[in-house]
Amino acid sequence: MRLTEAEYEAMMARRSADRAPVATSVPAAPENAPEARRFEVLLTLPWPPSTNTIWRSLRSGPMAGRVLLSKAGREFFKVAQAAVLAQSGYRFFDGRVGVELLLHPPTKRSFDIDNRCKAALDACTKGGLWDDDSQIDVLIVRRAEVVKGGKLTVRAWQE
Repeated sequence: MRLTEAEYEAMMARRSADRAPVATSVPAAPENAPEARRFEVLLTLPWPPSTNTIWRSLRSGPMAGRVLLSKAGREFFKVAQAAVLAQSGYRFFDGRVGVELLLHPPTKRSFDIDNRCKAALDACTKGGLWDDDSQIDVLIVRRAEVVKGGKLTVRAWQE
């Protein structure tokens, strides 16, 4: 699902006009997460690229020295943004947020879990789940079992 600029602007206008969160049921929250929550959202996103591969630096030509979003980064954000919009039901967080990321890698190859967080959080921001990832007060990141193709489970709740 790809939004045109006009569709995106219309969505953002509707979002601003209707700031009432919608309740949803999700599996049990982490033990150390606060009990009193207004609502939660559970999303399944594609395996995020590493922070090291999201950006590319141009070294020659008229744009030398510029840092741009890589092809892998653009493809991930396009698919992830559509997934966030479809799965969140256009719900969003307007206050403080807690987030749990459950990383299901595509292989048993080792990876740094912190290198996947930025892409995941930015995808949720681009998908409109919250206005800015500076709203996040609690961030829990866990490594999970290997899943063919890899996936990312995002649980977000109002703090």
